[in-house]
Amino acid sequence: MKKVKPEFDSADQLSRIELYKRLDQNNPLNQGMRPYEGFNGPKKERSMTDRLCLLFLLLFFCATVFHGIVLISYGNINRISNGYDFRDEICGINGLINQPYLYYLQPSVDMNVAMCVDECPSSTGKYTCLYSIDHFTTTNFCYVQMSSTKMARYCIPKEPVSRKIVDDFLSQTEPYIKRTMSDILLSLDLIIVSIILLGASAYFLTYLLSFPSIVKFQVWGQIWLSIICFGILSYLFYREYERVIDTRCLYKIDKHQCGGDRATLFYLAWIGTAGIGLLFLFNIMKLFNKINLGISLIKTSSQIVLVLKQLRFFAIFVAFIGFVQLGYSCIVIFYGMTIGERSTVQALNINGDAVKIFTTTQIYQLSLPFQAFMILFFLLFVMSVNEMFNTYALSVWFFTKRKDVVQIPLLVVLRELLLHHLGSCVYAVFMEIFFFIPKWIFYTIYYFLSSLPQDSMIVRFIQGCCLCCLACYQNCLRYLSKHALVQVAIWSEGYSLSSRKAYFLQDRHKEKIHDLDFLIEFILFLLKLSNSLVISLPIYIYLSVSDTTLLGVKVADIESPLIPTLFVFLIGFFYVSVFQVSYDITTKSVIQLYLVDREMFYGEQRFVEDFIQKFMEFYGKKEVDQIKIKSNAQRKYNAQVVPENINKELDEQSYQSEEQEEEEDEEEEQEEELEDINLQDDNSSPELGNDYNGKNKTNAHHIVADPFQLDDASDSRSQTQWKSGTNFNK
Repeated sequence: MKKVKPEFDSADQLSRIELYKRLDQNNPLNQGMRPYEGFNGPKKERSMTDRLCLLFLLLFFCATVFHGIVLISYGNINRISNGYDFRDEICGINGLINQPYLYYLQPSVDMNVAMCVDECPSSTGKYTCLYSIDHFTTTNFCYVQMSSTKMARYCIPKEPVSRKIVDDFLSQTEPYIKRTMSDILLSLDLIIVSIILLGASAYFLTYLLSFPSIVKFQVWGQIWLSIICFGILSYLFYREYERVIDTRCLYKIDKHQCGGDRATLFYLAWIGTAGIGLLFLFNIMKLFNKINLGISLIKTSSQIVLVLKQLRFFAIFVAFIGFVQLGYSCIVIFYGMTIGERSTVQALNINGDAVKIFTTTQIYQLSLPFQAFMILFFLLFVMSVNEMFNTYALSVWFFTKRKDVVQIPLLVVLRELLLHHLGSCVYAVFMEIFFFIPKWIFYTIYYFLSSLPQDSMIVRFIQGCCLCCLACYQNCLRYLSKHALVQVAIWSEGYSLSSRKAYFLQDRHKEKIHDLDFLIEFILFLLKLSNSLVISLPIYIYLSVSDTTLLGVKVADIESPLIPTLFVFLIGFFYVSVFQVSYDITTKSVIQLYLVDREMFYGEQRFVEDFIQKFMEFYGKKEVDQIKIKSNAQRKYNAQVVPENINKELDEQSYQSEEQEEEEDEEEEQEEELEDINLQDDNSSPELGNDYNGKNKTNAHHIVADPFQLDDASDSRSQTQWKSGTNFNK
């Protein structure tokens, strides 16, 4: 019997990515935006969005407070920076206040037999005896003294075998974390002063961005400073690597092995930081011209921020809340690392006697990752609230005709945010924590596979193998971005629906805003990097040249000055992000609001200001020109490699397509001219086709979003008073 070939429809002939693109074209959310009846800016009748997330916020807050109270009640923060002797008494406090250093008497036999000393032994041969309960009277248990070097508040023997044993013991996970926290705790006074200076400098540098005349010089200066910062960080890591080698490798034999994991970590950080710096330098040189365009958008945003001063003032409040939360969480972690149980064990080198040891409770160790997660969650949460506040205020400002007199009360905006959109802020934080890294991994896979020939069977086979990754990216991960907050602010809808609207809106106009979002994030990241390092570097210099901290703690007791420096650097990155969010989210909001306005309104009904429209049109024209240049280059390439008969067909097709595009552009221009003429001739509610559903242009002229008020005395001012950001009134 003859076999019949199965018939396939057109959908079966598409690759998986091509099928996804076709589904996107038919998606109901990808059909253009329409204004609601009587559109006058952000929706007045607002509803609570993502209210289920508020339950998680309440649970996390209660769990964090309860968890912190328990850990602080049972912990002893003195155990972080001090060792404890054979009786489990902490060195440097109470009766041992003059004996802060821990010395191991015979580590090759028993690591549990250790005592507190006032200084590490500098010679070998004498006998050292254990002290009695009063810490002065000596006992009969004596050992040969070993010459030692000081590492933080521990005495490390110079004898190779004993030195390796002590090094291996202190390099275990728990002692290693304790030593790192000890460096932070002992330099806490310098860290607090640095954070205060950091907040002030971050606000000042952000304030300078509000002056358009110096934005270009400031941004380029900080961009090149960020490259220098990578070099400085690389040098600091290398210096710490050499310092660890000098401390731990007494005879400089096989230094990579005797340096341990700490030296290896600094070595890899040195190489990695230098490599990342070179990669950033390459990208800066490659994107040189586009960075100038991005700076132009920052200038545009600075004109808006200059008027809406509330955007800067609210950041101060957010920074203070973040500082309190970060301090509380760090204290909880310090105490959590010191909770444990005391037990008695038989000493191996004390005949017939026992010693007391301290063992950290495992359940509290497992709870520390939860506290670290809470630090990340609440810091991102206050950042998200700040972004939502800025977005909501900008949406009201953008969709107001008389922008020179609009007033945006800070407390009213905050009330609207807390009552209706706090759940969406929590939702956005969850998405960023759990799906930020998977999103970029799956995006890389998706972008790589989409760049390959889609009719290749090998490519389709690879797409089938990666079907799970492609489906996750297509149905969920690609929608996650801060642009969703703009849609939440306008339409008062949940984060999930708003993120899809924001994605498809940008996808429909990707030729006009190609890479603009990434470009702004890249520029602002370099600004954050340079600001953070400039403020954190002085603490490293101070610890390198001074003998004591501001409170009199010996700098020699701090094992690595790089640890508090990196801690301040990370906190500084958060602080700079808080103050620069007014520019970060403003640029994103401007892009979204411009596209929304472009789709929903024409002619005089549009709300966009001239200086915003000119920039967006200029950037879009640049991107279209780049696409044409690439297509011409491809045509020249085809002329060299394609046979003449095929090349003629390609030239004819390209010529015909260019003619069709020109005809379509002319028709669109004629239609727009006719619509503008109709709008000018008819002032009484003209119907503009299906796009407006019978709405008239006067609806767009009387826009004062409640509860935001306009000054009645200035009601007669025309929109021409607001030109290119040059005539901003109070």
